[in-house]
Amino acid sequence: MTPLSERLAQLRNRLGTLREFARRDPAAVPHVRVVQEKGFAYEEPFDPYSLNPSVPIEALESVERELGTRLPESFRQFLLELGDGGHAGPFPEWNLASVAASGLHESHIEDRLGPAVIPAGGTPPALDDLLDEEQASSVKARSRMLLMPCYDLSEYGLIVDGPLGGQLYLLNSTEPVCGSGADIIDLFSHWVDRKQQSLREREQRRRERREPAPTDASALCEAAFRLYSESDNFEGGPSAARQQAESYLRQMLALKAMPLDVLARNCERLWSHWAHAMLVEVGQAALEQSRCEPTTRAQRCTVHRYMGLAFVRLGQPAAAVPHFENALRLLNEQQRFPADARELIQAGLGEAHLALNQPEGAIAALDPQPHGFWPLRVLGDAYRMAGKPQQARDTYQRSIQCYGGDPHSHLGLAELDLSEGNFSAAEQRCRRAMKCMERPLRTYLCLARIFVRQGRLLELSHMLGKLRKSRLDLELMRKDPELAPHFIEALR
Repeated sequence: MTPLSERLAQLRNRLGTLREFARRDPAAVPHVRVVQEKGFAYEEPFDPYSLNPSVPIEALESVERELGTRLPESFRQFLLELGDGGHAGPFPEWNLASVAASGLHESHIEDRLGPAVIPAGGTPPALDDLLDEEQASSVKARSRMLLMPCYDLSEYGLIVDGPLGGQLYLLNSTEPVCGSGADIIDLFSHWVDRKQQSLREREQRRRERREPAPTDASALCEAAFRLYSESDNFEGGPSAARQQAESYLRQMLALKAMPLDVLARNCERLWSHWAHAMLVEVGQAALEQSRCEPTTRAQRCTVHRYMGLAFVRLGQPAAAVPHFENALRLLNEQQRFPADARELIQAGLGEAHLALNQPEGAIAALDPQPHGFWPLRVLGDAYRMAGKPQQARDTYQRSIQCYGGDPHSHLGLAELDLSEGNFSAAEQRCRRAMKCMERPLRTYLCLARIFVRQGRLLELSHMLGKLRKSRLDLELMRKDPELAPHFIEALR
């Protein structure tokens, strides 16, 4: 057995051990990734502890012909024997087999690099920092780097020609990677080390976790938020972690021992963890407590604001309105408050009115010239629902100028274009919004209407087929009056 074969065999055994270790983890939860394919996005499960399937020799040779060079032997044997790199998160099309099928594209080649060979504890410098100006210019002019993906290891790449040819580089990483002369086997050996260390630390945290004393309000509170933060590592999964956290917080509330400022801060923390129902419970307890002890307007304003936001997210906008109104009243009574505080409360109140189908109420609640992208987006939605398309369009454009990646404003413009019969512009806006949204159901609704109105039923069927693989709730699409006649037929 050659030294290269021995290294590959060792890595193969270590990968098998890692997968077995991961399967025994009681806190393991299914991993999903959002996949972009032909303009559509959907979720699919994947195993973060495995590599992609190995590359056929024909695909490897095809890429080498396009590159005009033979890849280093360790890189070739890794791809042929072990796998086509690590899982790529949302970019599975970047593995070598996909590159061979579609042909090299400019997105697969890069010339600005950060080296994989860095000192322990250091961070990878840019290529410009690694070399002097003359050398950097020469390398950029003569070197090409083939980008490859790997889930949670960022992207790595192989320089295929030029003075640094054969060296392996890692992009966008702040972690030490390998020693001098690292190749792809070293890189994935390091990847296995990281994965094993993460699993060991998770197991250690699980062993060290102790039940807080039932009479210690502070300990119950901190134990609850630790569970929210580490829910992915909790035995039984995130849902069980959140249930346990809620149990701790209810025990804390029953003790009635936490000062109001802490309860107000907990409302903000619960909002950040999307624990809306629990936020309402804590907020109600805080407001009840505020009647019995001296409080500041700022604390009560914070509680009312976050309770209003929670009620909107829980689908109870009528309950949210008085909380936002109380928050604004308390804010107006303060001599000092953050400059954007009023706009944020107004935006929440506007969202509540929109959920109640009261666009004029939303317009009245908002400053006519807001500055932040959230109040601008809400004001744009209000103008659109009120039948004022030009004012809506101007407001959405201001939101995009404020925050160019705001997908909701792009979607609002798409819906305006759709209502005006400008299908091409609407579709472009939809696809742009889709790239930035984690769960873009409203975008799919708009795109489905475009397909129906243009008679593109095959594309509608293809899109719905992809969505069936995802976790998106398609009930809104099924119940939509315009889409319902086509829904069942498209899924056949």
